[in-house]
Amino acid sequence: MTTKLADTPVAAKRRRYVSDPGDIGSLVQPDRVHGSVYTDPAIFELEMERVFGRAWVFLAHESQVAEPGDFFTTHLGRQPVIVCRDKEGAIRVFFNRCTHRGAIVCREAQGNTNRFQCPYHGWIFDTTGRLAGVPYRGAYSDEFLADEGLNLAEVPRVENYRGFIFGCLSDTGVGLVEHMGPLIEGIDGILERAPEGAISVPVGVHQYEFRGNWKMQIENGMDEYHPPFSHASSVKKGGHQMQRAYGSTDGYKVVRGSEDQEVGYAESYYDIAECHGADYGQAFLTIPDESRKVDLREESYKAKMIANLGEAGYEDMFERARMSNAVFYPNMILRSTGNVHIRTIQPVAVDHTIIRVWPIQIAGYADHMNKGVLKYSNIHVSVASFVQTDDIEIFERVQEGLQAQQPEWLMLARGLDREWEGQFPGELVGKASWETGIRKQFAYWKDLMTAPE
Repeated sequence: MTTKLADTPVAAKRRRYVSDPGDIGSLVQPDRVHGSVYTDPAIFELEMERVFGRAWVFLAHESQVAEPGDFFTTHLGRQPVIVCRDKEGAIRVFFNRCTHRGAIVCREAQGNTNRFQCPYHGWIFDTTGRLAGVPYRGAYSDEFLADEGLNLAEVPRVENYRGFIFGCLSDTGVGLVEHMGPLIEGIDGILERAPEGAISVPVGVHQYEFRGNWKMQIENGMDEYHPPFSHASSVKKGGHQMQRAYGSTDGYKVVRGSEDQEVGYAESYYDIAECHGADYGQAFLTIPDESRKVDLREESYKAKMIANLGEAGYEDMFERARMSNAVFYPNMILRSTGNVHIRTIQPVAVDHTIIRVWPIQIAGYADHMNKGVLKYSNIHVSVASFVQTDDIEIFERVQEGLQAQQPEWLMLARGLDREWEGQFPGELVGKASWETGIRKQFAYWKDLMTAPE
């Protein structure tokens, strides 16, 4: 049932919602969310504690720490961490904080080492996190230095699903596989389609930031309503977008029923596809048609896959390749077909977010195919791209618009109560331009933000 504006429990006068679960819960209604969830610094602080402090958060791909001594620095929410493969080959995740006086231990983004040395007073930690050296140690007792609390602290839970490394700050709650739910198919599918069964991210990263709330990017990964409008400059007459993935020579179709681009009177071409939302905020979009996976018909690739799977197996694989964006709440988008990449969201402040995009290279792809992935990541999701730059501009316009105190609510009613059930627990399915996935994200947000400690 649709909630009328006059019936909402939040007071007409905007105020801050600090910690009361009842207040926080009232900010998410079936068909809308309160504007303060994007603008209130107190709510942002609670998100760092209750969302990023309780959910599974993507950290790195194991190809970034392939050899003993390899490390990769990143953030779990706002907390700096080091992902490291120790000398025995085990992957560990440490908080990037010296146990002496709290300085960042490792500033480099990535590399290989046999030790981490704090730049402040020179304390040394090995790749297992053990305190391995203290300058001028005579001022400390042996008993003091034997304290295990002086080793680098480790993230309580770390799991690696087929090369995708996640961490969780809570030592309770569901495991990673249950948390991912249907999105396992996104990871399994991209590996199944790799001729050698492996992927890597060896070619660098696009990094940029915007003055807006982190949720805008994670929602946008599920939003097929916006492309004809936000990306109007890249949509040609007849409803096709510019070419943005290898093999898609005509570009992606985004509008149907209008040859003169009167999109207000046309229909979304995406609605021949689906938007799925499941428990724990996990959501994905399906591929509208075969034009989104024409790279899988490339001759050299097809020959390799038929050799691996047989003709029938290859065709079955092609048909089952259905995910485009797989959105792992709260911080990762996996583009699993076409312009394949990993995109991460790092919250910095209520109105400051950092985005990083790693183009994926597929083991067994011909060189020109992997180069195509790089080319179209530059066109689509780089800091100077033709598409992602539009999104960043919109995120900042939303943040600016939300400084106006009225109206209080943002609408999420598109397709509400028209969805059908999916195969996973709690999964709902709607047309791709519906807000099904975003509503599921906010349902999980509400659960995390109101759950007892």
